[in-house]
Amino acid sequence: MLAKLTQVELQRWIADAQARSRPVLLSGLDLEDAALHDAHLAGASLQGTRFTHADLRGANLEGAYLQSANLEGANLTGANLEGANLSGANLDGTKLSGANLEGANLSGTDLTHTDLQGINLAGAYLGIRGIDRSQGGKARR
Repeated sequence: MLAKLTQVELQRWIADAQARSRPVLLSGLDLEDAALHDAHLAGASLQGTRFTHADLRGANLEGAYLQSANLEGANLTGANLEGANLSGANLDGTKLSGANLEGANLSGTDLTHTDLQGINLAGAYLGIRGIDRSQGGKARR
């Protein structure tokens, strides 16, 4: 079972790490439905974290470690994921409209039912599964 933080605890955890100029370490936590709109999580360690239905609109996740994270149904509209490691992550049904995935590692990532319109994939590693390019840029099974 994953540990679950309240919204207040999560905000304190992030603020404390940033105040000490340390990376945010949230690996393996349950952050389902978390409100992280415009959060600064660049370089954060988020491996195996559960972000199902989380609000990450406009979040800065540049260089974040999101291996095997569960982002199913999360909203990452306009998020910066440049250079992020999303290998093995579940992005089924995730909103990625306008997101920056330049140089990101997407190997083994599930993009089924994911809206890919307007995203930047320049230089990204695309060893992904679950994409049907005939659906106007939307991934599906």
